[in-house]
Amino acid sequence: AKNTVSVYMLPDGILTMCGKHYEISDTSALNQITCTSIQRGLEGFDRAKVKSNAYSWSEYQNSIPKIEEIVMKTVSSVKSKLLCSNHSYACQPCGQLFGYDFLFKKDGDPVFIEANTAPQFQDSKVLPALIDTIAFPL
Repeated sequence: AKNTVSVYMLPDGILTMCGKHYEISDTSALNQITCTSIQRGLEGFDRAKVKSNAYSWSEYQNSIPKIEEIVMKTVSSVKSKLLCSNHSYACQPCGQLFGYDFLFKKDGDPVFIEANTAPQFQDSKVLPALIDTIAFPL
């Protein structure tokens, strides 16, 4: 249908932990940045300790329904911008890939941070797996 946006979600995620213990008294600008490129500069950085498949965290599976709800709300909020009728070219089947970033509370409840319109795929193994499994519909 002309006014329909379909949403598919890859159930896998990449879990990036902070590279140092949180101290409320630490007021440095990069105190809790989880970007691996920035964390590399931290003393004692060990990529294996901060980057893994999200399923390695026991609370991830329980957080998926809330993540799905957040994804649907954010896509709905920009639906008019995603529909082909807003473009001057003929409507063709098309897609948009978004990367979602969340912070997780101690109880596993996800807190939405941002949606990236151009997510990074630094791991060359991730993209083929994404293409092979492209997702499940919400």
